Amino acid sequence: SALEQDDTERIQQAIDQLSAQPPDSDGIRGAVLLKAGPYQVKGRLRISKSGVILRGEGQFEGGTVIHATGATRRSLITLHGVDPDQEAYNQSAGGRFRYRPKSDSQWEIVDEYIPSGPTVVQVAPVSGLKVGDIVILEQRMNQAWVNQLGMDSFPPRPDERPTKPWDPSDFVFQFERRITHIEGGRIHLDAALVNPIFARFGKNYLFKPALPQRIEHSGIEHLRFISEYQPSESGNHEDHAWDAVELGLAQDCWVRGVSSFHFVQSTVKVLPEAIRITVEDCAYLAPVARDGYGRKHGFISAGQQILVQRAFAEECNFPFFVPGRTCGPNVFLDCYAAGEKSIVGPWRYWAMGTLWDNVHANALMIRNRGYEGEGWGWSGINHLFWNSTAFDWISVQSPINGWNWAIGSQGRRIGGSFQGLTGHMSHHGKPRSPRSLYIEQLQNRKGKETAKGVISRNQESGTVYFHIRDTLGEN
Repeated sequence: SALEQDDTERIQQAIDQLSAQPPDSDGIRGAVLLKAGPYQVKGRLRISKSGVILRGEGQFEGGTVIHATGATRRSLITLHGVDPDQEAYNQSAGGRFRYRPKSDSQWEIVDEYIPSGPTVVQVAPVSGLKVGDIVILEQRMNQAWVNQLGMDSFPPRPDERPTKPWDPSDFVFQFERRITHIEGGRIHLDAALVNPIFARFGKNYLFKPALPQRIEHSGIEHLRFISEYQPSESGNHEDHAWDAVELGLAQDCWVRGVSSFHFVQSTVKVLPEAIRITVEDCAYLAPVARDGYGRKHGFISAGQQILVQRAFAEECNFPFFVPGRTCGPNVFLDCYAAGEKSIVGPWRYWAMGTLWDNVHANALMIRNRGYEGEGWGWSGINHLFWNSTAFDWISVQSPINGWNWAIGSQGRRIGGSFQGLTGHMSHHGKPRSPRSLYIEQLQNRKGKETAKGVISRNQESGTVYFHIRDTLGEN
């Protein structure tokens, strides 16, 4: 049959040939165009060079269709730089991505307290830092922080299963920033703090990183992906492709105009090492997997400064997903989730700094998860639902040392299952102006003309949900 052939090598050769070409003045090598029609990929396609675009001729029927064949659990396409030194360092850090210090030099942040939101920190001494430097703001949390949050112990579970108190060594947060201005010992950064700084709750400092070898200016466009699977009696067969597109060591890259069918986990998965990624006009449809963590998430944003907009997901658990310890800031704008199980919000283990702006789902939730899992605890801080809609319920709690918000949003208000302050909820059921907080802030920062290159016409008119539901949701 047609699905028994394998186009993996042929497509990968085209990608590799393009990758060997010199980039133009904008850093673009060119595009591999897959003409409309079916293709079968039994393996994995890799883009590991900057300026390489894989492009089809449409995400809808009659466009370019890539069938992920075979029984291997995998991401079908990866955009990921090659950096053996970084990989080795990750292994030494327990398998998680960690920024590598360029030297032993550190600049201690001397502020006793900085709330979420500012872009300025005070260091001493300042020598060795200059405008334009990329720095990592690292926060190493301590046991006092764990204790204040109440994560040092959990109430007994009804099923008597054991829980695991938080270990502060698991909470090392690293925020990548660029220095924009230096005034005495005051360091101005290019993006806001999304986790408050308390001197008594750990070590806070800047260091210069040996930046990972990320690719940039590469993208995936206008493709339709189908994960082929063997039906099982349970209907939850999972020995097939899990993610359509995965971005790892990548920056200033994009995925646009992509639809996926039957994938276990996501249409697009952005890993913690990625930064400044845009995902737009994409859909996650008809997943084939059991319910549970790590499945049916639709769009996963674990990096920093990630924008997902005009996305549709169905039959998901947490459709616009932010994993634990995600550093942010990240944005989901004008996204729609269909299905009674769709819950939007941070999942567990203190994710930070997400804006869900005009997102529709069955439920909206920012909570202390308590003993759920093996002790997931506080799902996060400094998250905001803006003009978002829960078809059923909305629940927002805040930890003792910061805030979570729901403004201009709607849904049946309920409390949390575990201890926590009531989150800041204002103008409930009464959408606020501006319609989109992200678009308003983008226009203020970059100007209206620049913003027009990011948003669509139906986002400006406020009819974007009809577009998402009637096109992406029905393709």
